Amino acid sequence: MTNSAIIPILFYKSLVRLYTPLAMLILLIFCSIIHNKAYSISSNPTVKEVTINITQDFAIPVTQTIFPGNKTLIVWIPSEFGSAPVKQEKIAHSLSKRGVDVWHLDLHSAYFIQRNRNSVDKFQPEHISIIIQKATTQGYSKIILTGSAGAARPILRTARYWQKQVQAKTNRIQTTQHPKHQNILSGIILFHPSLYESRPDAGKEARYIPETYATNTPVYIIQPTYSTAIYRIRTLLKALRTGGGQVWVHVLQNIKDGFQFSVERHQRPIDIKTRQLLPSYMIRAIKYMSTAPGPNTVAKLPKARKKSKDTFPGLKPYKGQTIRSLTLNNINKKPVSIKMFKGEVLLVSFWASWCPPCVHEMPSINRLARHFKGRKFRVVSVNIGESKAKIRQFLGKHSLLGEILMDPTLKAYRKWKIYVIPSNFIIDKNSNIRYTSVGAVDWDTKNIRHTINKLIND
Repeated sequence: MTNSAIIPILFYKSLVRLYTPLAMLILLIFCSIIHNKAYSISSNPTVKEVTINITQDFAIPVTQTIFPGNKTLIVWIPSEFGSAPVKQEKIAHSLSKRGVDVWHLDLHSAYFIQRNRNSVDKFQPEHISIIIQKATTQGYSKIILTGSAGAARPILRTARYWQKQVQAKTNRIQTTQHPKHQNILSGIILFHPSLYESRPDAGKEARYIPETYATNTPVYIIQPTYSTAIYRIRTLLKALRTGGGQVWVHVLQNIKDGFQFSVERHQRPIDIKTRQLLPSYMIRAIKYMSTAPGPNTVAKLPKARKKSKDTFPGLKPYKGQTIRSLTLNNINKKPVSIKMFKGEVLLVSFWASWCPPCVHEMPSINRLARHFKGRKFRVVSVNIGESKAKIRQFLGKHSLLGEILMDPTLKAYRKWKIYVIPSNFIIDKNSNIRYTSVGAVDWDTKNIRHTINKLIND
């Protein structure tokens, strides 16, 4: 090889030695930019509006918040008054970024039904089960059913229906896939659940839907304290554990039910903060439920019984048990008994400062008291579960006429079999309960005033 050939080769090698590190550095920077750009694109979950076919002529609109590779899915069932996905968008995004996708089902639109207390009882478990089945075909290995208030009823019905379908399939064909399909529905998260089979009537014992006693899928309850559901939580836990499943309850102190849906400008700072923490609470719930053994059999339903009739708002004749006593301290710590007012017609109203319907009906109660002023009529307001300081703080902003009694230990609340507030009782001159109402009432109506006037004149 000539010297003239050797010189270019040596020059080329020196260039390679010089530029290879530089080229590698440029390549690394380029790859880093591409990676970061790709990460920034994929770091936010995808939100899709889809329609899932259930039958040939029926489909359910679903808002899917998904992140590539997630194996856990929350199927969110709307409450009786709906739950717009846009109000839960931040919650769904946070969950999806942490490994848990969310599907919101718009069941009210699917069934063309109005949003009211009984709407959730029209949600068909077999249709929701098909959603679960379709989710398994998309790679999800763990599915959680979630909902608030009345959504708990179709959720428990769906969980049991799913178990029955899986068990029936297994009984026909023994497959190794049975445990996988049986336990893919691995838990239920409920917010302040309402499992009563009908709206509870004041003075009567409320009944839960039968599935309450036949659920062995793990259940995790997130329960705010500013909710009447908190006052019956022990009874509910006992009923849910009858089916053999594990049940947890996470109590949120000083939080109102529905906090996860309310518009932020209408919320207190503590409610906003709790909603921000909600994804963490839900992920913790999923971890707890994953430690529970999955159900291997379908829990037995209790014996069939006649369904109790629903109670509608408004004043109506009282049909509950006879109650003639109520003795509590007033806000001045003096004991007051309704027996002290024998010979007068009484409106006994159970309320709480955190209850919007209670506050809403107070002006009309005050007008009623003024209307019958000087006659044998008196308003007795019973606050449940709150301190004297809390009540005084409330009364500094709101007017409430008549006797104001305190029931901090819920003794009267339970004795009078109250499940919803406000609950009101009209008592005649002989201390007999004659009429009752569940929920807020307009006390300005002519019919109500006529009814009270008649009792006064009797």
